[in-house]
Amino acid sequence: MSKKRFAVIGCPIKHTMSPFINQRLFGFDGIEADYEVYEVDLIENHIEFLKTLNGFNITIPHKKNIIPYLDFISDKAKLCGSVNTVLIKDNKLYGTSTDGVGMRLSLENHGLSFKGSILLLGNGGAARAVAFEALDYCEKLTVAARDENKAKSLCDELKALGKNAEIIYSSLENFRDEKYDLLVNTTSVGMYPNPSAAPVDEKVLKNCKALFDAVYNPHDTLLIKKAESLGVYSVHGMEMLVNQAAAAHEFWLQEEFRPYRKEDIKKLTEDSVKEMNKHFYGNL
Repeated sequence: MSKKRFAVIGCPIKHTMSPFINQRLFGFDGIEADYEVYEVDLIENHIEFLKTLNGFNITIPHKKNIIPYLDFISDKAKLCGSVNTVLIKDNKLYGTSTDGVGMRLSLENHGLSFKGSILLLGNGGAARAVAFEALDYCEKLTVAARDENKAKSLCDELKALGKNAEIIYSSLENFRDEKYDLLVNTTSVGMYPNPSAAPVDEKVLKNCKALFDAVYNPHDTLLIKKAESLGVYSVHGMEMLVNQAAAAHEFWLQEEFRPYRKEDIKKLTEDSVKEMNKHFYGNL
């Protein structure tokens, strides 16, 4: 059997830790595979090449751009309009989203959930996946983004699902002064190589009981540092990256997949942070 080939595509992509994480997961699976990184600007120029792989992950800004090129899309991905994982089988592309479940599992590991009132920052692919996952649990969801029209559009789509949660929109500049059980950041603000930025300030953070920052590089984002200085319980983005990658492997390998042990995922998360700090920041 020839070695399988997988990859991650995005633009920019220099911050990625996906090769380290996925190679370790393939080791857990007992699968011989390579995992590569491709910076892709216009996705339509690379479809034929991508079909030569066994599967690939997708990050900013292509989680919606890939959809027109898929032959099949999972119900969850279709619902949220976002795809982060593609399987190639018989020259056809099968897409799904593992972002929402990756974040939910990460929250559960810390005794947190999507219950209560949620403030979601962003309106991109990850935001959409998280929003559709959160709607099954939360009582109120506020979507805040720089582009208020896009935030409104996402809220309209969410309302059309007929869920019980109250859904409203805001802007990052004119955010509603309310209390939240959980703040979720899915924007790229604060991500390497521009770590000296945060999407919201202390005024917002002090009104939140807990924070999940999907930015994983750096591990301690400025947003997390500010939150922890205010006593806000914070969950780092690396956990989501590892959990969504594990879910992607389940989708890719199907009958070959065997469930991961929680201790393996925890150790991989810890090792991924160490490897990232060593690679990007020179810290052992």
